[in-house]
Amino acid sequence: MPQTDNNNAKDNSRVPGLNNLGLEFYQKGEFDKAEACYQAALEDDPDEALVWNNLGVLRFNEERYAEAKTCFEKALSLKPGFEEAQINLRDTLE
Repeated sequence: MPQTDNNNAKDNSRVPGLNNLGLEFYQKGEFDKAEACYQAALEDDPDEALVWNNLGVLRFNEERYAEAKTCFEKALSLKPGFEEAQINLRDTLE
């Protein structure tokens, strides 16, 4: 999201790379490293719905269901209609 005040601008240029690195670690089963990447991405931009969704998937697969639910809900609050997050939230509630 563009900022008009440079003093308050977020540095979210690393977010896509951190998210992709997190996905690579996740696919290799290196969940601690994946989570660290997602957390770092969210520190740079806490309003990135895709990263919240990916963190939720990680937590779901670690059977941390309450935390996964929170992540999916956060993703949907940031991006209503985010179909992947909607499906993941539904799966978490089943």
